[in-house]
Amino acid sequence: MSYSIDNLKNVLHKIGGDLWDITYTEHCLEKLAHRLIDIDMLERKLLEDEPCDIKKISHTSDYFTLTFKSSGGEDISVVVSIFNLKSLILISAVCGG
Repeated sequence: MSYSIDNLKNVLHKIGGDLWDITYTEHCLEKLAHRLIDIDMLERKLLEDEPCDIKKISHTSDYFTLTFKSSGGEDISVVVSIFNLKSLILISAVCGG
């Protein structure tokens, strides 16, 4: 099934505050540790903030990049996958460029 940006926005609205609806891949956890990205800050962004940009990754049916502004001025980009229109799977994250 192919998902749209509107589907992703609906999922973000549905999870609003519930960490049980966010699954981290092992790859994502490794990248967060390697890139020194604070997982608590990332979770707050996903649960409380609106992304400033959402892009669908063209060669997939359910992967998106969410970009958030951080308090330090750097952008935080997160690659997510929609799962069953109810939750997100976090694939990777990067701060800055």
